[in-house]
Amino acid sequence: MATKDRVRGMNAALSSGEAGVGEMRPARAPLRPRQLLVAAAAVAVGAAAVVTTYRAMADPAPAVTGQVTPAHAYYLNFGGDGTLTALNVRPGQQVKAGQVLATEDTTVAASDLQAAQALVQADTTELAAAQNPQASTAQQNQAKLAAAKAQSAVSSAQSALTLAQSKAKSSTDLQASVVAGRQKILDSDNARLTAACAPPGASTPTPSSPTTTKATSAPPTSDAALCQSLQAQVVRDSSSLSDAQSQLASIQFAVEGEQQRDADQLTQAQSLQQTVLSQSSAAVAPAAVTVAQAKSQLAASQAQVAKDEQALKDASITAPADGTVADTAGAVGDQVRSDGIRLYQGPPGQSGAAGGGQQQGFQLFAGQPTAGAGSGSGANQQAGYQPLITLYSEPFTVTAQVPEANIGKIHTGQQVTLTVAAVNGTVRGTVDKVLLDPARVSSGVYYDVVISMAATPPGVLCGMTVNVGLTS
Repeated sequence: MATKDRVRGMNAALSSGEAGVGEMRPARAPLRPRQLLVAAAAVAVGAAAVVTTYRAMADPAPAVTGQVTPAHAYYLNFGGDGTLTALNVRPGQQVKAGQVLATEDTTVAASDLQAAQALVQADTTELAAAQNPQASTAQQNQAKLAAAKAQSAVSSAQSALTLAQSKAKSSTDLQASVVAGRQKILDSDNARLTAACAPPGASTPTPSSPTTTKATSAPPTSDAALCQSLQAQVVRDSSSLSDAQSQLASIQFAVEGEQQRDADQLTQAQSLQQTVLSQSSAAVAPAAVTVAQAKSQLAASQAQVAKDEQALKDASITAPADGTVADTAGAVGDQVRSDGIRLYQGPPGQSGAAGGGQQQGFQLFAGQPTAGAGSGSGANQQAGYQPLITLYSEPFTVTAQVPEANIGKIHTGQQVTLTVAAVNGTVRGTVDKVLLDPARVSSGVYYDVVISMAATPPGVLCGMTVNVGLTS
């Protein structure tokens, strides 16, 4: 049998076509064009990623902080002053729209309403009797009495008109004399100025037209100081005359208006008298004056009933919307006002309940609003008082104040990330609106941005700090 020689090393690799341990493999074939394109694309993608990362590091997304705010804040007080008899809610309690939150003593209001309702019934009966009169001596006497009252009204209106005319004449005559006196003074001072300061051959200014008088240069021989003094006096006289003339016009306007009113009242009284006389001439007919008076009294009584019903309604506070009670003030038995409960100011040197530690630049809950009367946010809140009940309605939103340098990176509809550190919750949010009214504080200019939350994390309360994540 033939023997096979063993070949080692490089020779063995060449003969078998395989490389041994520690020996080099044969060189690979060059890359094809398609493989070159794939490699170039991979390099381009990597370069773009590097550029994007660099830009993100050079221009990071702005860090924005906001606060949780309610959809609406209601500052609730009673419609009138009284004594608090029930406070049915406490801070943190959920309430429904229409739920009674507090009441005050209604003893006086209920009594007033009952009396007003009884008066309406009486006036209704009286009106019915006036509209359906009976042929009786009493009714005839009533007609005579009405005629006497109408005559008295005519006499009073005539006297008032005569007195107004007399006062008008006296007032206008007196003021006209004042105007004439000031005109005389002006003419006199004009004459003195002309005599002392006008150069030879100069035309004499018209005394009655001070506003057209021009100052003339005094001749070398005249006293310059005297001329200047006379010129100043003429200017003052002219101003005084203008004031007197304006006052005269004002007096004339006022007295003419007063006379016109008195004349109108006289005309009305005379017309009413004619109506009364025509009614009294009929044997059996409704007295127009009596019916008119009865209707007027009934209308006044009905208005009083409406007023007392509103007062009784204002004695209770109802929730204007579903929400959470944020704060309450006072206790049962306290005297409450339509502008709330008086704040405790605290000893000197302390901030007291009226103070606040609001973060500078944020005005979300700064102090108490200038509102509070009734069952909604009214407009009677006074300094030194706080609302009886503060109610926050849902859904909650986030209000952030963005520096002017970053406001250009925010737009309506933008998606953001909201992180509430206090409850360790993160939700998505959407920019609802950007308020263009700037808030100027010592640290710069900020703009309010309102952001809606996709969902409210459990435990979130109004005023909690929210970190807003914005895309760059």
